[in-house]
Amino acid sequence: MKWLDQLPMGTIYGTIKEYEINSSARTAMTAILKNALSLSENTC
Repeated sequence: MKWLDQLPMGTIYGTIKEYEINSSARTAMTAILKNALSLSENTC
């Protein structure tokens, strides 16, 4: 993680915030996809 040392703190904070938003969105998408898969398995 050497590149972190070269970034200003504001950029690091922004990146972390962005990552948190992306990971929660990813979690939501994963849950939706899992639900869709289980639904399609039940109907087939």
